[in-house]
Amino acid sequence: MSEHLGEALSALVDGQLSSDEEIAALDHLAGCEACAAEMAATTAVRDLVRSLPPVEPLRPLVAVPAHPQPRPGRLAGVLAAAAASVAMLLLSGVQQDAGTGPQVAQLVQVHTTSPVNADPMSQVAPAALPVSFTR
Repeated sequence: MSEHLGEALSALVDGQLSSDEEIAALDHLAGCEACAAEMAATTAVRDLVRSLPPVEPLRPLVAVPAHPQPRPGRLAGVLAAAAASVAMLLLSGVQQDAGTGPQVAQLVQVHTTSPVNADPMSQVAPAALPVSFTR
């Protein structure tokens, strides 16, 4: 090798070179002080890192689904509550009464044309109509 080892130095330390590449790298190290110093530093760092105690993660490293599925018990509870609400409305006899007033068109007409107490910005008066609920 005519140039310095570069990336091959790390591969040599980790034992990732083929036998021919390893022989060439060791021959280069014998004649290159810069690469020999780099090899010593790389080996020292590797040994230091390997001597560190293992670190326990703060949380278990378990795969968590990106979109958790709802629990069956919770879904059943929501469906039961919805069914109970519908049943209560049907059994209570709540009906739309045609006699409820005023009609929406009448309310809009009075609201937009009444000049009394009109809002100075929108020039629209608040609607105050008597409402009756007859059966």
